[in-house]
Amino acid sequence: MREGPHRPRLAAALAAASRPAITALYAASGVHRAGSATTRAALARAGAKLADGATLRIVGIGIAGHNAGCALVELRPGEGPRLMLNYEEERFSGVKHCGAFPSLALQAMLDRLAADGLAAADIDAWCATWDYPALAALLLRTVAEELPQSAMMLRPSAFPMLNLPLLLQAADAPARLARAIGAPGRTPLHAMPHHENHAWFSFCASPFAAEAAPVLVSVLDGAGDSGAISLYLAGPGGLTLWRRQTGIFDSLGLI
Repeated sequence: MREGPHRPRLAAALAAASRPAITALYAASGVHRAGSATTRAALARAGAKLADGATLRIVGIGIAGHNAGCALVELRPGEGPRLMLNYEEERFSGVKHCGAFPSLALQAMLDRLAADGLAAADIDAWCATWDYPALAALLLRTVAEELPQSAMMLRPSAFPMLNLPLLLQAADAPARLARAIGAPGRTPLHAMPHHENHAWFSFCASPFAAEAAPVLVSVLDGAGDSGAISLYLAGPGGLTLWRRQTGIFDSLGLI
């Protein structure tokens, strides 16, 4: 009995070869990966702003897939981050696990900002909850592993969490976001690795965050943007990827 994907090496090579082109296409649409020059520059500006004693405001936004919405986090020098609001689109649309672009949640956030004398221009960065270029490469890899039967996975009805329309929706999000907040062109979105989002929150919200010794953080997800299972070492020095299941259908074999 076979375990694991049918064509793992071919599929992995195809995904790796296509990733630079996919990354460039998303960057042209306004979606930038965490290691990109655009995101590094935004991080440098954020650090300089905090160093000057100013308040930093970052929005995490779910733009495609499931559980769309937006959350506003405020950071002040010498203080930890504060969650100012967290609006899920389903609370406004009435659609459970809504995966549409979060227009209603965004408007509610803008209304809240206006009540506090702020506007969208006061947001320093917009961070997407998935690394969409990596997610697109993962979809390509997953389909290539089991062709021809796996071609059906491109249909939303067959694979609601990872499909072509979802990825196109993510690519269109910077333009839609700009229109929603009244900004010109495209508003840059910094695509954060999905499993790192899970790992950072789990670590920071745990009692282990105050420990000096490193802590093992496991993320077991239905699907991430680079696989379904990731293991991290977290501690005072930050978060480091230890091991990862690199495909959705790979055998675990991590420990």
